[in-house]
Amino acid sequence: MLPFRRGIFGAARIARVPVVPMALRYEDPELPWVGSQSFLPHYLRTASKPVTHVHLHFLPALEVGPGGEERCAKYARDAVRAWVAPHAQA
Repeated sequence: MLPFRRGIFGAARIARVPVVPMALRYEDPELPWVGSQSFLPHYLRTASKPVTHVHLHFLPALEVGPGGEERCAKYARDAVRAWVAPHAQA
């Protein structure tokens, strides 16, 4: 799982909307597009499969509350990462 950036969490705080974490888990561990992989090799590997099974895990919404932007964004980012990690593919 790649690092989470705090920007989207700060935007949610400004917009006063919750963040809804979602984790993807592919049944075939070769299919996730991760790191610095190029798009075309990933696409060709994925497109060559007749069926791709992906499990989606929607986790509880997180209200990004008032407070300093740095504290809120960091708290939200860390909380979502802790929720997503057990459900995401390693």
